[in-house]
Amino acid sequence: MNALRVTRTYVQRLCSGPETVFPLLCPVRESDWLEDWACDLVYTVSGVAEPGCVFTTPHHGDTTTVWFMADHEPPRRVRFVRVTPGAMVVEIDIRLAPLGSGETEAAIRYTYTALSEQGRESLEQSTEQDWHRMMDWWETSMNHYLKTGQRLRRT
Repeated sequence: MNALRVTRTYVQRLCSGPETVFPLLCPVRESDWLEDWACDLVYTVSGVAEPGCVFTTPHHGDTTTVWFMADHEPPRRVRFVRVTPGAMVVEIDIRLAPLGSGETEAAIRYTYTALSEQGRESLEQSTEQDWHRMMDWWETSMNHYLKTGQRLRRT
């Protein structure tokens, strides 16, 4: 099989500096600001994000997605690799840059690679509009948390 690969990028503008934003890009802290996020830590020395951290998240149906933190460079870059067996491998690369206004630009790149016909179908069905909707929600949720300290709920 010649695997289908799709790369999508997005730039977010976040209302705090990288030193404040970066710690939120953590499997444990993500539940503070992103509704419906849940993970189970498999390996961590510190109890939070760090190089080599491994955790799992539920996926559609009974499948579990396994995540590996490939890079952790505070406060500028984090890179995850996640594998949903029999479906997909996804590399997530997030780079933070300070803006003169005390804000952060988050350059986000997801590279999806199908592992099966099921993964290929999933990629073919996902649209650029779906991707932007997910990134918009993430940006809105994080900014809400940074401003209020509360997790935003979908209405």
